[in-house]
Amino acid sequence: MKLKVLLFLLFLSSFNLSAQIEIYSPALPFTKKINSRYYEKSPVLHPSGEMLFFVRANDPQNIGGINDAGDIWMSKLDSLGNWGTPVNIGDQVNDKEGNSLIGFLN
Repeated sequence: MKLKVLLFLLFLSSFNLSAQIEIYSPALPFTKKINSRYYEKSPVLHPSGEMLFFVRANDPQNIGGINDAGDIWMSKLDSLGNWGTPVNIGDQVNDKEGNSLIGFLN
């Protein structure tokens, strides 16, 4: 039997709002702090650009443990431009079921 492994990585690209044409920076993967061995999805960047929210599934630190379909996690950008170690935002938002989020621009 062949084992199939799916790997999902989160990437970041910036957009130049002052250009008259759409110019995006090259997409760069986040560090292993964010792109862990678990399943990350649904990234949402705070409007300040200093907080990243995303869903992580099957992490033992999820409210429902390794069988949890996803909790919302958050990482903060420090003054040197490095993303901090993500933290689970807790049981006031997350539960033992799958939690998710979606972002919008106005």
